[in-house]
Amino acid sequence: MKSAALGTLGIAGLGMTLPNDGTVTKKTKVRTRSEKLTCMASNCYAVNALFKRRSMGQRPERPEVTDLKQKYRELTLLDFPQFSKETYPGVTKMDLWPSLFGDVSDDSMFVRIEREGQVRMGERELADYGAKAGVKVTIENHWGLAADPVNIIIILNEVNNPFCEA
Repeated sequence: MKSAALGTLGIAGLGMTLPNDGTVTKKTKVRTRSEKLTCMASNCYAVNALFKRRSMGQRPERPEVTDLKQKYRELTLLDFPQFSKETYPGVTKMDLWPSLFGDVSDDSMFVRIEREGQVRMGERELADYGAKAGVKVTIENHWGLAADPVNIIIILNEVNNPFCEA
């Protein structure tokens, strides 16, 4: 009896019940819409075509991007919270893509990189900016250099800033 009772307790603890026919079924918790929305975040990378870009004599904007900007408007990172609120009602968290930080019209926010006869404006020193604002910057192990954990350690050691962490 003791082992049967403990077994039933163990099954119940896993969210399972024994129906009258002796088979095991799993109970599923039904979450409300608002509970589901608390687990979601809007991501600015998914709509990055809407963001204002730096003009460096690049090719003209694709017609489908122009159409999207006419429909939703051109965004800066400062516009993204309101855009998220309007576009994804109930979603209160955001995932920000660091390439969109900075004022695209202010060259002082971007590093000038000259390589193989080409000039590019690189991204700014985000950890230093985070330190001034009291915000820690994290590195996401996603793709490119950061896909390999060893590279993340190398980046953290090179940046050597308490406001940059993995």
